[in-house]
Amino acid sequence: MATYESPRSHAERLIFLSRSAITGQQDIDAGRNYVTQATIDQVNATLTPYRAAVNAIAVASAGRSHEVHARDEVIAPVITYTRDLWEVLKRRVHRLGQPASVLAFYGLTLEGIVPRPTTTDQWLEAASSCVEGDAAAVTAGYPAMANPSAAELAAVMATAVPEVSDAVAADRALDEALALAASFIPAADEVIDDVMQELRFNTRKMDFPGQRRIQRSYGAHFRTAPGEPSDGAHTQELGRGDGIITMFNGVLEFAPIEPGSINATDGIEIFTDTPNTDGSGTLSGSNGGTGTVQYANGVISINFMMAPTLDQPITVNYVEQLDA
Repeated sequence: MATYESPRSHAERLIFLSRSAITGQQDIDAGRNYVTQATIDQVNATLTPYRAAVNAIAVASAGRSHEVHARDEVIAPVITYTRDLWEVLKRRVHRLGQPASVLAFYGLTLEGIVPRPTTTDQWLEAASSCVEGDAAAVTAGYPAMANPSAAELAAVMATAVPEVSDAVAADRALDEALALAASFIPAADEVIDDVMQELRFNTRKMDFPGQRRIQRSYGAHFRTAPGEPSDGAHTQELGRGDGIITMFNGVLEFAPIEPGSINATDGIEIFTDTPNTDGSGTLSGSNGGTGTVQYANGVISINFMMAPTLDQPITVNYVEQLDA
């Protein structure tokens, strides 16, 4: 028999809460007492700030990607100029017969072995040492470096440092967004558990397929063990984001689809379906996205409000219409 699986990710929790908020209020308004109004009110009170916090992760992540790209662009000249300075220095010391101690001004060993920085901070430190070391070498009576000069290296460093600081700030913003969203997990899990307890109690006299249909309409997900007959629940990947495209089209493999059973998401925006009278369904996204589905043949179209990020899977959970 299919067993209930508690939500484990932000997207799964938001799908459950979003579906419960919609279905629960519809059932209450129609006089179907599967879940109390107090519980649905708590669902909404939990859903709104939790959804905002999860959406903030996408914003912070996009900001971080932008700043990291900008940082990588400006740190590349720093690396090139520093490496070139080291190579020119070694050739000059050899050509002019200067003592090996000159190499130490620029961070090299007496044998001419150059440092091997691996991080942005290490490269900036190495470049700074070269600039400061060049001034010290001149004071000690040695000629200043040229092609590149310490001044040229300092100039590219001056461009890089602010961008590196911006990337650090973007990292911090993303960390804070992740922590804020995580802080909502206990409250979300508690209200999800409340919904499931009420659903189990109020559907206890139904047969198991009937119970699961009601519970799925509130966002519950069930897993069928290997070897057991299908319970009709399916998860399908519709595509993957590239940071640009907002529209995704496809065909759900296991049609016909049970109306009102669709949950689609990119991990940020969540879509649920509302059945129409003509055999189609209207998809509504939590951030304002839109879409449609044809229940009979499974043709589905989803238009996100914000383009899903690079390589982010677009998944659709739905239930195949089966005989009870």
